[in-house]
Amino acid sequence: MTKAILYVFHGSRLKEAKEEAFTFFRHCQKLTQVPIQHASFLELSEPTIEQGVEECVNEGATEIGVIPILLFRAGHAKYDIPSILTKLKEKYPETSFSYGEPLGVHQWMIDIVVEKVRSVTTAQKLSEISPQIVLIGRGSKDREMQQDFNTLCQSVENELGMNTTGCYLTAAKPSFHEILSTIKGKEANQLYIFVPYLIFTGLLYKQIERDLKSELSNRIQWQLTDYIGQHPNIHRLVSIRAQEASNVNIT
Repeated sequence: MTKAILYVFHGSRLKEAKEEAFTFFRHCQKLTQVPIQHASFLELSEPTIEQGVEECVNEGATEIGVIPILLFRAGHAKYDIPSILTKLKEKYPETSFSYGEPLGVHQWMIDIVVEKVRSVTTAQKLSEISPQIVLIGRGSKDREMQQDFNTLCQSVENELGMNTTGCYLTAAKPSFHEILSTIKGKEANQLYIFVPYLIFTGLLYKQIERDLKSELSNRIQWQLTDYIGQHPNIHRLVSIRAQEASNVNIT
């Protein structure tokens, strides 16, 4: 039996985001002791999942562990990727497939958000400006995903002792723009720390930055952290997900 790991990224129209995905893949590749490993994309980029599986099979893989590089279990993880895999199982009946879990709510992910917040508050006198964290998720109608995101927000609040509000860019409430509208009516003696809970750069991050600059007046104090990005915690967690799905060793 020859094992393979296929990492499935969401995909983006931005060349920069695709390059980040392959950099991410190379980090994870070093942590997982599997002879065949490939990266693929659910949409907007190539190689596709179908192309990634074909590469694995052509290199002799008989067992393929498919790992979704997604933050939560929502539509892509629950339906879109499994639907593609169902067709691929029919195409490759002699190949066994296993499917891993997304990153989910994990202490390492909480630690990344805490680190991002602290990176922009080290020089601030926090007692004077009552900082509030706004954690920005991509968004989904999936209730499980929303519950997990709420759990993440509450965990960050508990860790930092700072009021933490979650919002979404699409498909769920409260929306990012609803939060911005609320902030406009607040007093100026507060610092708002916006944390985009996104793995990679892309059009969404760039839009967040533009909206903050255009919608918040100069009297509102705010900081935008980097997206969670290429963090060792995520690479390690993906390797654990690979181990769970494929029963392989990690370093």
